[in-house]
Order: sequence, then C-alpha cells, then structure tokens
Amino acid sequence: MYVYKSLLLAAALLFTSCEVLLFEKDSESDPYHNFEALWKEVDEGYSFFSLKQINWDSIYQVYRPQVQADMGSEELFNLFSDMLYTPFATAMST
Repeated sequence: MYVYKSLLLAAALLFTSCEVLLFEKDSESDPYHNFEALWKEVDEGYSFFSLKQINWDSIYQVYRPQVQADMGSEELFNLFSDMLYTPFATAMST
C-alpha cells in the first residue's frame, strides 16, 4: 500500500511539474498576439481591399501602436471594433 501511494504521489508531482514544459503559454490573454491574429486573418481572408480602396497595411500602422500589454478584454474589443468598422464603413459610403 505504501509503494502504491508513493508511486501515485510521484506521478502526480511529475505530471504537474511538466505542465510548463508540455503546454504553451495561453496566447488568448495576450493583446499583441490577438491583434496580430485578427489582422492576419482579415488580411488573408478578405479579398476586396483593392475594390473597396482600403489600405489594410495603413490600418495596421494606425491601430497596432494602440495595443498595450495591460489592455482588458473590453478595451481590446473596442479597439478591434474601431479597426474593423472605420475603414469598411468609409468604403461603403463612397
């Protein structure tokens, strides 16, 4: 019984201490990563930039400096909303 408990404890310690080595950092909470992921997704997935006369690279230059490491989810969401709404709303009105 003592051996069984010792093995169980050793296994538990081994697997919990390897968590840092086995799992990547949680990128969902990193505003920089989320900005880059959203910008890239739109850049690669939207094919009408030239038709709508939207310079997507300039959008990056305007909004990327506004991203801060300590931004909360709501603040980041508002930045993303502005980033996506402004150029497309302008393009739709012309």
